[in-house]
Order: sequence, then C-alpha cells, then structure tokens
Amino acid sequence: MLTRSITTALTSACLLLPFLAGAQDPAPKKTEPAPESPTQLLDGAWQLDAKWEGLLGAWQLMTFEHATEIVPVDSIRGYITLQEGFMAMIIHKLTIDEEPEPLGQAGIFRWQMTLEGVLQTATMMGHSNFGEDFEWEPPNAPREFRVELNKDDLALTRPDLSRLIFRRIKPGAFPKTALDRIDALRGSLGD
Repeated sequence: MLTRSITTALTSACLLLPFLAGAQDPAPKKTEPAPESPTQLLDGAWQLDAKWEGLLGAWQLMTFEHATEIVPVDSIRGYITLQEGFMAMIIHKLTIDEEPEPLGQAGIFRWQMTLEGVLQTATMMGHSNFGEDFEWEPPNAPREFRVELNKDDLALTRPDLSRLIFRRIKPGAFPKTALDRIDALRGSLGD
C-alpha cells in the first residue's frame, strides 16, 4: 500500500514537472561567446589592405638580430609562409657552447595587420624549446612584430627590438637530389 502511494505520488510529480518548469523563469542565456577553439574557423571575413599583399608567400630567414645577444648568422635557420589569414613558421638554432644544443620553434598561427603596420599573430598550435624546457604554446598566444616590407625583403621587429630579416623564396623546380633519393628508396623497396 505504501509503495503504491509513493509510486502514484512520483508519477504525478513527473507529469506535473513540465508545467511547473514552464512557470519558472527561464534559465539565463549566456551573453559571452565561448572561448575560441584553435580548430574553429574565423567568424568574419579575413581582410588585408592592398599595401600589405606583398607579405603573402614564402620567406627564408636570413639574419636574426637579437636585442642583447650576438647570434652567429650560420647558427640560425628559419622559414615563414604567409597566406590569407594563416602563417606557418619554423626556426632552428644551434647553440655554439661547450656542448651544442639544437633549439627550435614552430607553429601555425592566425595573423592580421594593423593600420599602424604591426603584424599580430595568435597561435593555433605551436611549440618551442628556446626556454629551459620543451613547451607547447597555448592556443591564441599573441605576438606582435613591426613590419618593414620592401618587395622581396621583409623585416619583423619584436617589441624587445630583436629583428628577424627574411628574403622571399621564389618558386622553383623540385630538387633533383630529392628526386634521386626518392628513386633510390623506391628501388630498395622493390617496386
């Protein structure tokens, strides 16, 4: 008898819930957008002022002028590729200490230009071991560089006044040495 009363009460409560829920104030709506995920696409259209269209393309790092250290020219290599809204970057450095240590930084970034000629980037995915340890960069980590663009020469100046100087890479034929190595690998696999 008691179980039947409890069952009836629970059934009645379940049937009344939709009506009671409608009488309550609706849950407050979120007005803040969710934090952007690094895998989401840009919400708006990407734009680039015509005077900065020369940035698009592939660039090779020629010199790194550090603000406080002397960096031997032959100890650092790097490349960036800028396309509409996205930038890929990889930089390698070999320290010339008692025990050489390879250092590197790489990533994929969103980018835009300000009216003042500042390149702003936001990390989508990146990593570096220029600090003490290997570090993953958090999504949307920001960077800024003052831009000097002269046709095929590009200088990016960081806020600490260190400068990365790049030269445009022209399209070219696929390297014959790479083709020879591919042929040799295919031969060793017994096509």
